[in-house]
Amino acid sequence: MSRFIPVDRQTDYLLPPSVDEWLPDGHLARFVVAVVEPLDLSALTRRYAGRGHNAHHPAVLLSLLVYGYATGVYASRKTHRLKTQAGRALYALRKHTVEPVLGIIKHVMGFRKLSLRGLENVSGEWRLATMAWNIKRMHRLTAS
Repeated sequence: MSRFIPVDRQTDYLLPPSVDEWLPDGHLARFVVAVVEPLDLSALTRRYAGRGHNAHHPAVLLSLLVYGYATGVYASRKTHRLKTQAGRALYALRKHTVEPVLGIIKHVMGFRKLSLRGLENVSGEWRLATMAWNIKRMHRLTAS
């Protein structure tokens, strides 16, 4: 028996349409899942102690984390703000500014400070931010 909550992206819901109908074929979320799913996450699954309720699989959580870094949405407050018309207009204006990659990671993706301490942890967090940027960039290049 698996210690993780099963993931089935093909399941239809009772009232809303299936997840496949929510996202178009070329959506960034689909691209992130396609990049993360083949990764070897066995080190993360082995570290799970299995206490309490079944957890979400590390591939699901890593996909959410990478998608959050790629879109610059880390907190529910920001997602709520982007749902308003004024928030979308402000975000659209910011997209027209040409910035170098570090500026994009800092301002557009909202990665302004490191959450972890220690050189090894900071290096890992920075690699995650740059990986999210690269996946987002690859998605844009393959979509065009």
